[in-house]
Amino acid sequence: MQSPRNKWLAAWFIVAILGSFYVAFEEISWGQWIFNWSTPDAMKEVNYQGETNLHNTSKWLNQKPRLLLEIGIILGGIIIPLLRMIKPECLPERFNIIYPPNFLIVIASIYTVAKFSHKFSRMLFDEKIFQRSSEIEELYLYFFIFLYMIVMYKRVAGKS
Repeated sequence: MQSPRNKWLAAWFIVAILGSFYVAFEEISWGQWIFNWSTPDAMKEVNYQGETNLHNTSKWLNQKPRLLLEIGIILGGIIIPLLRMIKPECLPERFNIIYPPNFLIVIASIYTVAKFSHKFSRMLFDEKIFQRSSEIEELYLYFFIFLYMIVMYKRVAGKS
C-alpha cells in the first residue's frame, strides 16, 4: 500500500508530466511543424495564427496555464529559495522533496528580468530589448521546468 506522501508525490509528478506534455506538443502544434500538414479549415477559423494548436484559440488555453507556470516559477524559483536561505523555519518540511533547488533562482531570475524587461524598456527608452520577448520568456520557463524535473527525478530515484 502506498503511503499518503507517495500518493501526493505521484500526483505531483503526473501533473508535471502532463503539463510538460501539453506544452511540448502545443509548441510543435501537435506535430504540424514536424510533419508539415496543413491546418484544417475549422482550426484556421478559431486559431489566430492558423496553426494546429489550442493555445492560440483562447486566453484560457494560453494565458491561464502560463500564468500558473509563471507564479510557480516566481514562488518556487525565487521566493522559496530566498526563504530557505533567510527564514527556513517558515517553510513546511513535509514539502522539502518538491522545493526547487536553490540554484534555480538564477534561471527564475533571468526569466523574471526577461518577462518585465520589455515593459520597462519601452517605458524608459521607447525601445525593445528583445524582438520577441515571449520566445525568450518561454525558453527560460521551459529550461526551469526541465532542470527541476531532472532534480526531482534524482531526488526520488535516490530515495528508493
